[in-house]
Amino acid sequence: MLARTFGSARFVYNWGLRLRTDAYYQRQERIGYAATSAALAANQGLYNSFLAAGIVAGLAASDPGAGFALIAFSLSCVIVAGIFGAFTVSWRTLLLQTVPGAVALGALVFLR
Repeated sequence: MLARTFGSARFVYNWGLRLRTDAYYQRQERIGYAATSAALAANQGLYNSFLAAGIVAGLAASDPGAGFALIAFSLSCVIVAGIFGAFTVSWRTLLLQTVPGAVALGALVFLR
């Protein structure tokens, strides 16, 4: 458990470091702590909110059709959040968030 916690903290630290380094070398822009935190919070908050609300509501729906629609909506929002992250954080966000969301949405539709 402790190793996971430190691993997660290290991942976030490296992400912020990469954000600041890329901004400096690509645009000669210095990014401080506030801007780094804002980018992280905007992307992760948006992504987690969409995911949680849609999946929970979809699973809790008594009508299977409504549950399907809510889960499909949630996955579509995950895709949008990944695109948002690609523009605000890094193009890798597109691969790490959008692609899995699109695959899950495709599987959901295919298996329906």
